[in-house]
Amino acid sequence: MNIATKCFCCLMMLMTLVPNGDAEDWTRFRGPNGSGIGAGKSAPMEWDANKNIKWSMDLPGPGSSSPIVLGDRVYVTCYTGYGIDPQDPGDVSQLKRHLICFNRGNGKEVWRATVDSAHDEELFQRFITDHGYASSTPVTDGQRLFVQFGKSGVFAFDTEGKQIWNTNVGTKTDPAKWGNGASCVLYKDLVLVNAGNTGHAIVALNKSDGKEAWRVADAEFT
Repeated sequence: MNIATKCFCCLMMLMTLVPNGDAEDWTRFRGPNGSGIGAGKSAPMEWDANKNIKWSMDLPGPGSSSPIVLGDRVYVTCYTGYGIDPQDPGDVSQLKRHLICFNRGNGKEVWRATVDSAHDEELFQRFITDHGYASSTPVTDGQRLFVQFGKSGVFAFDTEGKQIWNTNVGTKTDPAKWGNGASCVLYKDLVLVNAGNTGHAIVALNKSDGKEAWRVADAEFT
C-alpha cells in the first residue's frame, strides 16, 4: 500500500469507526487518551471499499497522518509539490503541506490551510519514501489545531484554518534519513513536541503563542 492510499483509506475508516452522534471526539493520534479505544458502541466490525463506508474523499496529495475528529469536522494532513513519484520526485523547494478540514457528515471540504516548506527538507529517498512529508497527526484542544510539519516547525491554527503561530523546533538531519513523523501531545497549557530528528530534543511550547517553555536536548534523541 503506498502512502497516498494509506491516508485515503484511513480517512474512510475513521468516518466509519466514529459515526455521527455516537462517539466522543477523536482529538489526537490514537484518540483522546492515546489508547486507540473509542467510546462508540455501534462501530461496524467489517468494511471494504463499499461496505459500511459513509463517504470517501480524494485528498490533493499523499500523507501518512491520522485524521482527527472535533464535533462535526474532520481534520487531516497531506502534501503536494514534491515526492509524489519515486521515479521523478521533482524539486524539493516546491514541497507544500496542507491541513484540510472536512465536513464530518458529508465529506465536503470546508477549508484548506497550505504551508510552504521553509527549509531544505530531506530528499525523497531511503526511509522517507515509506511515509512522505505529512506524517504527524494533528492534535486539538477544541479551540486550536497543532501540527508538526518537519523542518518547517510546529504550527497552530484556529478551527477555521487561520494560522495563529509557527515555531521552528530544529532543522537538523538525522543520520538514517527517517524524516519527521512524531505527533504533538497536549498537556495543560503546553504543546509537547518530539523534535528528535530535527532538533535532537524534546520541546514544550506554550499553546497560546508558541514560545518555548522548556527543552531537553540530547544528541542521542535521533
